[in-house]
Amino acid sequence: PDGQMVRDRSFAHWTRLADELPATSFPVVATPQPGARRLAEAALRTERTAQACDTLVRRHGMPESVLLFAAFTALLARFTGNERVVLRMIASNRFHRDLMPMVGCLVQILPVPVDVRRTDPWDGFVRQVQRATGAVYRHGRYDAAQVAELMTTRQFHRGAQLLRMPAYNYL
Repeated sequence: PDGQMVRDRSFAHWTRLADELPATSFPVVATPQPGARRLAEAALRTERTAQACDTLVRRHGMPESVLLFAAFTALLARFTGNERVVLRMIASNRFHRDLMPMVGCLVQILPVPVDVRRTDPWDGFVRQVQRATGAVYRHGRYDAAQVAELMTTRQFHRGAQLLRMPAYNYL
């Protein structure tokens, strides 16, 4: 019963989100250029970058993954001109201590919407992103087939590309 209540609350969350998602999260080229890359990767590998991340973690008191997610979201918003950015975030779904050592595919991909229209300074924006990722984690235990059907149905009825969005993965 508790598990079903959690799934029901999560499904209600994903239903609201499906109705609120922008028509597209990323500009889609109608006709891709021949040989164009479909995936892009950015990696931060310098000692100065690591030191800067450590400084930001201490200053904001939150995980490096959230700070980098916020930076990536802000860059995408600026690059695309979108006022609302939705990124797919990968969740391990190991929410209980007894699941931590398990090996298996417990991963789910969760869309995280972030409103970038706010004029908050960086500190406020980072807190907003932390709340958005926290909300997604709270609703990360869901029936994947049920949510996939929901998104496909909403996508068809809205005439929108709800399932096409950039992804963020912190390694």
